Amino acid sequence: MKGRTNVERLARVVAAFVLYSLAPNANAEGEITCPPMPPPADSIGHNVQTAISAKAGTLGKISAAQIEVKTETTAQSLFDKFPHADRLTALQILSSTYCSILKDQAISPSERANRWERFQEKTLELMTKG
Repeated sequence: MKGRTNVERLARVVAAFVLYSLAPNANAEGEITCPPMPPPADSIGHNVQTAISAKAGTLGKISAAQIEVKTETTAQSLFDKFPHADRLTALQILSSTYCSILKDQAISPSERANRWERFQEKTLELMTKG
């Protein structure tokens, strides 16, 4: 890892953790449990609005423009902290979809495992780039 910055190392660790946590789990019968789809983007906006409404009472006398600025700052701050949130969301969608495809009974358990391993390798590669 010589020459990598701390941010690059952290990105690799986070990507590996995400891939591990999204991996389907198998039970004793070999059935896999797929990761869930991420929540729709509009529910995220709703959660932010709810949080703002809940905090309005603690802000005292403040104008709507000031609340709007605070909201934009908070949203920007969130994406500054998690600049690859879009990639993680796309990965969760792809993982959930591909896992569902792998449940096809025409695919043997060993082939399922092989395909899932290749999928993980490629997505880890994508997550750790740039």
